[in-house]
Amino acid sequence: MDQVQSGQCRKRGQIYFNSTVEIAPRYFRPTEVEFLLGDLGKAKIRLGWQSEISFAELVKVMVREDLREAQRDQLCKAEGFKTFNNFE
Repeated sequence: MDQVQSGQCRKRGQIYFNSTVEIAPRYFRPTEVEFLLGDLGKAKIRLGWQSEISFAELVKVMVREDLREAQRDQLCKAEGFKTFNNFE
């Protein structure tokens, strides 16, 4: 059985429009995915896609951003603010 979700879009405090959407549960994704695997071969063949950076560079960018986020969280905690625990 499909689920029905209703919502309103408000603009300047006034209801701009109402919307109702039916959602088939078979399209729901789990909130926690243990393992993700992609195949860039399909994108290369079907779309002609080519990566702009190497895998090693991608890892560097991701680690740099994780460290930047950790430093920001540390500063926020030191100033008495709450932060999300991204590693639960």
